Amino acid sequence: MTTPSNPECVRVMGIQREVTMEDLIHALSAAFSNDENDIEIDGSIMPPCDTTENTNVALVCFRPKAPRYLDPLYSGDEDIQIDTKVGELSFDKHFYGLTQLYPTPPRNILRQSKPPLNSIIAVTKLDGHAYGSWRGRHGLKKMWLRDFFSKDLPTCRTMIYGYNSKLNCAGIHTILDYNISFLADIKRARRTKEEKERPIVFIGHSFGGVIIAQSVMQAAEAKLGGDPAESAIFDATRVLMFFGTPHRGMLTEDILSMVDHETHGERAELVQSINRSSRELESQLRRFINITPLFRSKIFSFYALRKSRKLVKGPNGTWSRTGDLIVPVAVDSALLNLPNTLETRIPVDNDHSNMVKFNARQDRTYRIVVSHL
Repeated sequence: MTTPSNPECVRVMGIQREVTMEDLIHALSAAFSNDENDIEIDGSIMPPCDTTENTNVALVCFRPKAPRYLDPLYSGDEDIQIDTKVGELSFDKHFYGLTQLYPTPPRNILRQSKPPLNSIIAVTKLDGHAYGSWRGRHGLKKMWLRDFFSKDLPTCRTMIYGYNSKLNCAGIHTILDYNISFLADIKRARRTKEEKERPIVFIGHSFGGVIIAQSVMQAAEAKLGGDPAESAIFDATRVLMFFGTPHRGMLTEDILSMVDHETHGERAELVQSINRSSRELESQLRRFINITPLFRSKIFSFYALRKSRKLVKGPNGTWSRTGDLIVPVAVDSALLNLPNTLETRIPVDNDHSNMVKFNARQDRTYRIVVSHL
């Protein structure tokens, strides 16, 4: 039997607080069919990002395949629930909301040392996957925010943010809707004194950077008499890392071709709101630049040095990047063009899609990221 090196990761919620990973593996295995005894389980348990929850969360991988009771996850995007001895477990693979990627050391250990104590929040691109979009393309296909940061930044509270931006769905989201939900989730993740004291690092790829920039701007404007919890988010922000973020828009023709305009017209409007002629983006960028004098944070703008392939629909109906070479996000759009004291410009020798897919801890761009955290 060949065991794959990069099985898909599943999120499990509703785990009773006292349960160990060994207990969870035993409970999940107990639900296997008789012919599934060869399935191996690997994973880790973390606290929930929302500390009002009284149960834990786990990230779990099944090798060589997931058990049949999880089949509904692969035929749709819904959660499924299973009642076990360790809790009423809820499984999903969309990772919507905030998810912590690895456990941090106990508080007493953190107090005895002075390691980086940042809260790191990463937001992926439009139609991306909160977890999978950060995996390397080659080799072991590690998820670097989890697999590399847990070694290089073990005391940081590293989280990913998932949001429904699937192109062919009935969603009517706007950028503002994503901003509101994003800030609400961050506020729920920063309730305790320890959490509030952690500086925030935002990492955004493409459209994810747009969500971050506009959310930070909204938090800054809250200082003028808005929500104090949002204002506190702005005050805590120390680093903004934008990877290929289309501050001045991007090429959207091939993305729009994936959308059923008749059935999902609102999705087409969302894509059009980030094109090169978007007045909305232009207006929001001016507002963002206006608040930069208030920043206590450093901005790092990463831009791609390679062209990408256009999306093309194949004979079997699937889309792949096999078309003509294009530059989805031009350099002048990926850069804010702020003074050098505010913005550091970092070229990445890769294309727009792969610029956040680090294959090894020795990757040059990855080492630059870590050096600034």
